[in-house]
Amino acid sequence: MWNYRYLSNDEDKITRLQFNVPSDLSTTMAQVDQVVDKVVNDVNGASDYEKIKYFYEWIINWTVYQRNQCEQDITGVFLLRQSVCGGYSKAFQYLCKKAGIKCTYVLGMTDQLHAWNLVELDGKYYWVDATWGDSFDSEGNTVLNYHYFMVPDQILFRTHLSLNGKVPVGTLNEVDVFKFPKCTDNSLSYYAQTGAYFETYDYDAIKKYILKKINEDPYQYIEFQIGDIKSYKQALQLLFTQESNQINRILKDYFGSDYKCNYYQIDTVGVIGIQVYQ
Repeated sequence: MWNYRYLSNDEDKITRLQFNVPSDLSTTMAQVDQVVDKVVNDVNGASDYEKIKYFYEWIINWTVYQRNQCEQDITGVFLLRQSVCGGYSKAFQYLCKKAGIKCTYVLGMTDQLHAWNLVELDGKYYWVDATWGDSFDSEGNTVLNYHYFMVPDQILFRTHLSLNGKVPVGTLNEVDVFKFPKCTDNSLSYYAQTGAYFETYDYDAIKKYILKKINEDPYQYIEFQIGDIKSYKQALQLLFTQESNQINRILKDYFGSDYKCNYYQIDTVGVIGIQVYQ
């Protein structure tokens, strides 16, 4: 049993806290580290960015989003392969720690209480949300996405609000104990790294990107991201509305015939996806 004592500042009394430590703690951690060490060894010699990306992908591919008795700790991920946001985020933090990468656990709100991570790389800070990277298609199959991988404030704060660093000082009021550093660099996001990020709507640049991807595989899903919200809405209007329908012009320039495409939009992150068909 662990004991902890502290002196309350507002009342002259001693409070004693006791925490029960499971008797099988060392055995359980040995089992966890056996899995973790293998994952970390898989990327031995890789860059820190490559390690972070591998850990993100590994957690999503390894874990099923499901509640269980260990959903809020790392054993849910590493041993049971079932967890929720708390487990995803703590497991990601633990992998980064083992690899010598600075990472912290973030508690906050989306449409409900949620958890994610903040990573430091080369003196800059980035948000990572592996839970929201674990999505599903219409048939219930897991689909890994990078919408919240190494993203800046500009993207994350559209949907996430961090609660870390706040403590209650009254019934309704809170006070900041610390503030997270600003995340302003977008160069390591998935879309920036793959040449699929555009800050504003540039028809020629986006046309060039779409045709490049079509040339690689005409029938693949093609995604790109537009950072500025106003430009993102403009892109949807110009590319897909009947009045302009610029996407048909792009496809006709490439195929020379009347090919069409299905498209989807993810408004929260400014992502547009298309798939060509004949």
